[in-house]
Amino acid sequence: MEGIAWDWQSVDGAMVKAPLAVECVGANPTDRGKKGRKRSLLVDGRGVPLSLVGSGANVHDVKLLAATLDGVVSARPTPSGRRPQHLCADAGNKGALAKKSAQARGYQPLIQQRREEAEAKKNQPGYRARRWVVERTHSWLNRYRKLLVSFEKTEEGYVALLTLAAAMICWRQTIVIYGYALSSAVKRILRGHQDDRVAATGQGKGLCEAAGGGGTGTGAGLRG
Repeated sequence: MEGIAWDWQSVDGAMVKAPLAVECVGANPTDRGKKGRKRSLLVDGRGVPLSLVGSGANVHDVKLLAATLDGVVSARPTPSGRRPQHLCADAGNKGALAKKSAQARGYQPLIQQRREEAEAKKNQPGYRARRWVVERTHSWLNRYRKLLVSFEKTEEGYVALLTLAAAMICWRQTIVIYGYALSSAVKRILRGHQDDRVAATGQGKGLCEAAGGGGTGTGAGLRG
């Protein structure tokens, strides 16, 4: 897809409740062991979803990393020295296994805790925090009530809803990617409609004046 910001990608997981699930479900360690699901999400530098993987809430993020990186739905360009591709992740993906998985796929991993990212932003001039975009996309997904609490029993139903929501987010983000071109096109269309309206108004005014002139003459003749 044209316009994808491949240079800085981010990956993160999020857990939701799944009280009725019978597949793709596990004990949620943050919800007293109740049924839950996890989604592992990869986004580009603008937060556009590139890959989604569903699992039980008891599966660690690092075990989903390889499947998430391999599940990119768009043709990913080959990283190069001039155009490297970085992968931002939190402490859930720390360790040799995650680093090896990222490097094997051509990524330059940048795995930091939030504290480390905050310190780098404070102490390094020009440093930009980049991982927040994946958390924002998770927040967008949670705005869909069918995803905030997952009532789908099967894995297929859960993944289908995730894919649909991700597609809607991609569509809305095209305004960001192609915003200038879209705004220029809309302006041209509106300007064209305005010109047509002015022309139509001018023609209508001319017809009214012609009709009014004839009516005046006729009335004058009748009055005379």
